[in-house]
Amino acid sequence: MKMPSGCSRILIAAAIMGCSGMALAAPEPAPSAGQLPPPCPERLAPPPAQPPLYALSQQTTTPAETLSAAVKNLPDLEKAKKYEVRVEVREITPPPPAQPPLYALSQQTTTPAETLSAAVKNIPALEKAKKYEVRVEVREITPPPPAPDMDDPRP
Repeated sequence: MKMPSGCSRILIAAAIMGCSGMALAAPEPAPSAGQLPPPCPERLAPPPAQPPLYALSQQTTTPAETLSAAVKNLPDLEKAKKYEVRVEVREITPPPPAQPPLYALSQQTTTPAETLSAAVKNIPALEKAKKYEVRVEVREITPPPPAPDMDDPRP
């Protein structure tokens, strides 16, 4: 079956256009990380946090009882929905007050070992169950530099 010359020209033109379109649509190598456009800020931001349906913050000596009361005070919620429940129980520790040392010694000596041995004998009796901090410093005492002679013309 012979096609009219006008139809064959159209088919050839369509084939050329289709092939050139496919050549232009060929995959390109992936851009490096430095060439990527920045992501949309809308996608980076998490969804806004919902206000809590129930919240409790209380200082107590009985956390289990306080949590049981929270269960009883919880409002009615829809059963088909999912909820996030967060519970934290932390120990409240007051900052320790500044206390004077139980024993202190500051003495200049030429025999540090003997001075420390004497200090051991002078420490008062302490409770064995408690923890204590012991600090010891031994430093060399250097004599001060001589005072400049005022009669000496040198600086």
